[in-house]
Amino acid sequence: MNKVVSAAATKVSQRIVAFDLLRGFFLTVVIIDHVELFPSGFDFISGRGQLWVSAAEGFFFLSGLLVGMIYRKKIAQGMLFVFKKLWSRALLLYVCSISLTLLFTVWALWHGNAEEIKYAAATHMGWDVVADTLQLEYVYGWSDFLSYYVTFMVAAPFIIYLLKKRLWWLVLMVMAYIWTKRGINFTQAWQVLFFGGMLAGYYWRTLQEWVAGWREQAKKIAFRTIVTAGVVTVTVSYLNLFVLDNLHNHLAQLPSWLSTFVWHWDHINEQLWVYFDKFTLRPGRIYMFLLWFTAAFLLVNRYSSRIPKKVAWVLNLFGQNSLYVYGMHSILVFIVHAYLPKTAGLVFNFLVTALILAIMVEITYLKVKFQKSGGMRHPRGYLAKVLPAFRFEGR
Repeated sequence: MNKVVSAAATKVSQRIVAFDLLRGFFLTVVIIDHVELFPSGFDFISGRGQLWVSAAEGFFFLSGLLVGMIYRKKIAQGMLFVFKKLWSRALLLYVCSISLTLLFTVWALWHGNAEEIKYAAATHMGWDVVADTLQLEYVYGWSDFLSYYVTFMVAAPFIIYLLKKRLWWLVLMVMAYIWTKRGINFTQAWQVLFFGGMLAGYYWRTLQEWVAGWREQAKKIAFRTIVTAGVVTVTVSYLNLFVLDNLHNHLAQLPSWLSTFVWHWDHINEQLWVYFDKFTLRPGRIYMFLLWFTAAFLLVNRYSSRIPKKVAWVLNLFGQNSLYVYGMHSILVFIVHAYLPKTAGLVFNFLVTALILAIMVEITYLKVKFQKSGGMRHPRGYLAKVLPAFRFEGR
């Protein structure tokens, strides 16, 4: 394992470590939430995907940010190269998306869970579903993000071209216009995160130079203000989920004054959620995401060296192999939902969730070790053409 870690460390040294750590954390939270065995203890880390902002937004944003950052450097090789690379990634994502959807659909039918499929009845299955899957109109399973990434990656080189021409303002206008017309369309809503991330990544060095020009006192005030606001709002969101819900469930047993307080608190929380809808990405959720992500980046960027080495290693492992982790986790999660009971105790939930995370760490490590050992010379060398392909960022 040491050889693999040292080789990975050399590569990480040329990267922004905080991004890999954050993306690894977001993926870990996504896995926990998709396993969805609560309470498990892990839900206090993930927030069950029910906080004002979820890990999914951070994962989308970071994916776009890295595309913008990486492909700004690749512009020197020509826009034709950029188009080919990004569209080849889109093709890979497309193949992964439709393959997993068809796999899970057939699996669900075979297992007898056809009612879980997003069609009115099993009679709708057949070639219609195949056609809908090929058109990305039908997605089933826990890898649905891949279908959205296909659309984003097809559009990405056009965004890079506009940014190259310094038409960032046009990109912002188009993003904003599409968002205002989103209705209940997930792709039109969440494109703000991906393409907004691309903007941030493309101008990352410019942003760094701008902040570097601030006075030290201004930097300290900005850091403390953003981190404090982030910690306070995260705390409130956690209280809403874990404390308010619990109090609401025992409302009849509470003293009258506390019952009244909980009622008002619950009413205010319901009013706030109108502005934090996840599917349509309402304004409150966008603003809160920007605050939480910025605070998280500032903290991780400053204190990354204090993260326990084993934890940092796992987060880096996941962060640097994000598409592979995302694709493989969907298979394990499907198994959990298909074959394990959904109502079990805390210990059972904890053990299953921990086991899924441990399996993901092991198979991802083995995949990296296989690559580092020169997999093309392996007797089953064709696998080396498949496994390394599960790398979204185009490195």
